[in-house]
Amino acid sequence: MANNYRVKVQIDIEECADITTDGPKKEDVGTFECEQIVLKTSYGALRDAFACHLSTVSQQCALEVVGSLEECEVKPYRVDGEVGRITFESYWVEQMGENTARSSFPALHAKEWYRTTGFKEVAMAYGTTEKSYRKASNLIDRVRHQKDATPSRTLRENTENEGRQVMAHIGRFCGPHA
Repeated sequence: MANNYRVKVQIDIEECADITTDGPKKEDVGTFECEQIVLKTSYGALRDAFACHLSTVSQQCALEVVGSLEECEVKPYRVDGEVGRITFESYWVEQMGENTARSSFPALHAKEWYRTTGFKEVAMAYGTTEKSYRKASNLIDRVRHQKDATPSRTLRENTENEGRQVMAHIGRFCGPHA
């Protein structure tokens, strides 16, 4: 299976009545219609297209192991990324102690979200180092055009956990006096 992907965006400009909408209207997977808020729409379309793509990847991995999706358990998988929070269906098949979903996506705990490298860079390296957790959370959600997506408490917990991991890594290589 190829590991490289290309994102293709097409914008159609059509003549329409003077009626405008307050938000984007979903038409199909990755397709939205909106007259006023193109940027907000493009982020919504990206989130929708990525969710559909990741679910398809999970289906393909499961189908390589078993012949039918009927044998799969479908569970939500959550990703917090640079385009926003995405939830998609992942297909789980247990076989010889291994799970097909884990071959494509890291294991998560209860309500945990997988954080992409881009999200960590934007949220933690630039956001929380420069601003309070609340202000960084508001900025991230505004930039991603997804209101109330990443709570400040979650951002704080994620940032502090990343910091502990960095300190533990430094301690392993530099000793306790680093």
